[in-house]
Amino acid sequence: MATADVTCKKQANVIGVWFAVESAIQKQLIARNEEPLSDLSTSEQATLEKAAQVLQGT
Repeated sequence: MATADVTCKKQANVIGVWFAVESAIQKQLIARNEEPLSDLSTSEQATLEKAAQVLQGT
């Protein structure tokens, strides 16, 4: 049964379709939330820079 399931999924390109749809959804969510994601990235970068300074003892 498992072999038949895998064969069917390959024939129907389930993984390819799944990947394409999931990627499209993620790209839409990123585009809709670009500003908050950018703010978060900036904040995280500042935190990493401060942590590096602490670890270097400066």
